[in-house]
Amino acid sequence: MKNSRSEHAFYYVLPMKFVTVVTTVVLVLFVRTTGALRPQGVIPISQPTPTPTPFDTSGFVPVTEPPSTDTPTPTTTPTPTPTPKKTKKPASSGGTVVKTYSPTPTPTTTPTPKPSPSPTPHYTYRDGTYSADGTFDTPAGIETIGITLVISKDKVVDTSAVDKASNPTSQSYTNDFINNFRSYVIGKSLSSLSLGKISSASLTPNGFNNAAASIRSQAK
Repeated sequence: MKNSRSEHAFYYVLPMKFVTVVTTVVLVLFVRTTGALRPQGVIPISQPTPTPTPFDTSGFVPVTEPPSTDTPTPTTTPTPTPTPKKTKKPASSGGTVVKTYSPTPTPTTTPTPKPSPSPTPHYTYRDGTYSADGTFDTPAGIETIGITLVISKDKVVDTSAVDKASNPTSQSYTNDFINNFRSYVIGKSLSSLSLGKISSASLTPNGFNNAAASIRSQAK
């Protein structure tokens, strides 16, 4: 009976000791980890950092790699081959005749400048043949002379006169005028045509001037 109790006590105490040991280990690990149970004012003792022992390399011989004996391959740039030009072989050589053609240049035509039209001149009088009678005073009375003028570009190119006087003295002076007046009229401008004494006639030119004034009115 005593042995039975001792055996039961042994089986009861053994698990309790195991639990106590496990609990103690857990508490020690917790204290070391968190420092929760470290007393106030206690300075933790720092563990010295171990100094690494230098490695003795006196007995080692350094190994060097031998230099490379590979020769670099040179890079060559290909030279472009020129394209042969086609040439014309002579017929006597018996070869094939190759003809080369050059483009025919297009001729450039320079336009001929057109001349600028000249401005059309403006004339005061119309071209044509005009006739009129002119009167003039004489001691014998009023006499008349017939005048004809050919007008071109405002100038007189031809002229003629007819004696229409009735008095013999007047006729003599009129004929003297008719024989000499043409050189004073041809080539003159109609607008400024006016005659003075011609040869011995001093009154007959008045009849010419009156006829010329009438012709200017007709030619406008």
